[in-house]
Amino acid sequence: MRFNIFLSLLFSVVLTSCGGISTKPTLYDATAIKSVQIWNIGFLYEAGFIEEGISKEKGASTRLVKEGQPPIANKLRDDIYFELKNQKFDVDRTRRDNAGEIRLFPIQSVYGGFRSVDVEFVLPNGKDAGRIQIKNEKSKPTSDDIEDFTESVVQVIADILNKEEKLEPPKKEKNIFKRFFLQIQHLLGLNTESQERNP
Repeated sequence: MRFNIFLSLLFSVVLTSCGGISTKPTLYDATAIKSVQIWNIGFLYEAGFIEEGISKEKGASTRLVKEGQPPIANKLRDDIYFELKNQKFDVDRTRRDNAGEIRLFPIQSVYGGFRSVDVEFVLPNGKDAGRIQIKNEKSKPTSDDIEDFTESVVQVIADILNKEEKLEPPKKEKNIFKRFFLQIQHLLGLNTESQERNP
C-alpha cells in the first residue's frame, strides 16, 4: 500500500515537472477529507455549463452558456468515477445520504481539450474541506489530450483522499536483508561478532 502511494506521488511529481499539469490547493483539511468513507461525484454547477472561447476576429472574447452539461464534461466525470471505483474508493454518481461531495468544474479549451478543472471536497455536514485547481499546462489542449489529462486529475484526487497515509521505511524488508546477509556469512564460515570480540 505504501509503495503504491509512493508511486502515485512520484507520478504526480513527474507530470508536474514535465509541464503536464499544475495544481493550486486552497481550504485544504486533510484530516476531515480522510475521515469521509463514501463520496458522491458530480458538478459544482448543475444548472448549466459556461464555455469560454476566443473568437478569431480581433481577439474578442465570447461566452456561451449551455443548458445541462456537455457530453465531454459528462465523460470526464464518468471516467473519473470509474477509475476511482477501480482504485477501491466508495464513490457514486447519484446523491447518497451521509456522503461527501466531490464537485467538478471543468473549463474546456477552444481546441477541444480541457484548460483546467476545479475540484471541491465538501463534507457530509456541508462544510467545505478543500478545493484544488488542476490546470493543463499545454498551451493548446486538444481532444487528443483528454485521456492523459483525465488520468492526471484522477491521480490528484486519489492522492488527496489518501493524504494522511505516510511513507515510512520498510523495516521488515531491511530485517529480511539483514537476515539474508547473516545467513551468507554463516555459510561462508564468517562470524563478525566473534571476530570483534577476539581480534
